[in-house]
Amino acid sequence: MNIQDIKNWDAKWACKINNLKINGVLQWIFKIGTHLCSNIIWLPLLGIIYLIFLRDNILLLFLVSSMVVDLFIEMPSKFAFKRRRPFASPHPKCQIVKRDLMRAKRNSSFPSGHAMLAMEYLFSFALYTPAPYNMIYTIIWILIAIFIGFSRVYLGVHFPTDVFIGFLLGITVGLITYLVFPWIKQVVFTTFSYINNLLI
Repeated sequence: MNIQDIKNWDAKWACKINNLKINGVLQWIFKIGTHLCSNIIWLPLLGIIYLIFLRDNILLLFLVSSMVVDLFIEMPSKFAFKRRRPFASPHPKCQIVKRDLMRAKRNSSFPSGHAMLAMEYLFSFALYTPAPYNMIYTIIWILIAIFIGFSRVYLGVHFPTDVFIGFLLGITVGLITYLVFPWIKQVVFTTFSYINNLLI
């Protein structure tokens, strides 16, 4: 299989999924639910929640840390590949309908940042949720990741391979974060301690 075969496969499935007849409430679930995993929304929000309310929450610190690591992989990848989104690409042999509520510009679609973040959530909850709940949360996040991936293609803003590679990169981000997390915790907790001493 060569690059052209992959492009043809990608275009075919982008058309099939995007052209599905989904209407009413279900379509709005896709439009809104797809942003359960949007770094531009959740990184600042969860970062503020952690800093103000939940400084002792290791799960939240790991998740926010993985979102920051994500930026150092996702943004350079998008800049390097500069792949057009399906609704702006000449490859699909069909009319791609852009349904995403967010203003998806004609910027790079590769990789899917939403798919990456879904894996980072999965990784975080699997690691830092106490047993036996970690298995339940892992299953929930696997289902959410599948939903997110499907919705990104259905909404016309990603090709299937954008999503697949996004999943793989999300797992990579989780592993990198896990490796550097002891250092991150030390830096964060030392900083908090220093600030508290200044305020006393």
